[in-house]
Amino acid sequence: MSDTTDYNVTVTAQEKESGLQNVLGQDNFGKVVSLKVTGTINSYDIMIIRNKMPYLHHLDLTDATIVANDFEYDEGYHTEDNVIGVGMFSKGKFMSVKLPKNATRIKPRALSNPSLIEVDLPVWLESVESNVFSGCSLLEHVKLPSMLKTIGSYAFSDCSRLKDIELPPTLKTIGSGAFSGCSNLEKISLPGVETIDGTAFSGCSKLTEVRIPSTLKSIDDGAFYCGNLKRVFAYTVEPCLLYTSPSP
Repeated sequence: MSDTTDYNVTVTAQEKESGLQNVLGQDNFGKVVSLKVTGTINSYDIMIIRNKMPYLHHLDLTDATIVANDFEYDEGYHTEDNVIGVGMFSKGKFMSVKLPKNATRIKPRALSNPSLIEVDLPVWLESVESNVFSGCSLLEHVKLPSMLKTIGSYAFSDCSRLKDIELPPTLKTIGSGAFSGCSNLEKISLPGVETIDGTAFSGCSKLTEVRIPSTLKSIDDGAFYCGNLKRVFAYTVEPCLLYTSPSP
């Protein structure tokens, strides 16, 4: 293996060891800055990526497949088929992460990493669960997949640099505190949304414009608890309560 810091490898998941370690060699872990993986990986490989590559900043798993293994990549957590597990990429100095395109689920805190700047989400993803991106203070833009139906509670909370997020028309539910503390978010359009839970956009101090669709059924108390909201475009047929109390 050469001294280059960019690696493009094909891996086959092993039952009792890391296939990634077999391909790269342990002596090269400290050289890896950019890594693209194709093939199959499991808990052993995730453990290596999390704990053994201190300079890994750019991770591309687009064409990789995560498979189940009982080994724990972190205490209490192991890989499942096509699932981005709890806290899986919360450890390390990842600046960009491209997730497997065939992953179907992202569990809580999976990408809650203060170093993260860019992320590519799986195309078939239907739910962003609670706290997935919580505290990603460098994340500025996220394009959500076209099949997404649910954004969980505090999923993007305290993403203080988040300026732009594209919500697909398939999205039905925005959980409590989902975008709370996104202090750079200026405008939001909610095509297709049916439910907005309490404090969903609280603390979005630069939010000045919201577009509410005809599909909306309920907005819970404090959903738009932000002080500078000036323009609300509502396309609802039936009346809907909207709470816009000023920020404390």
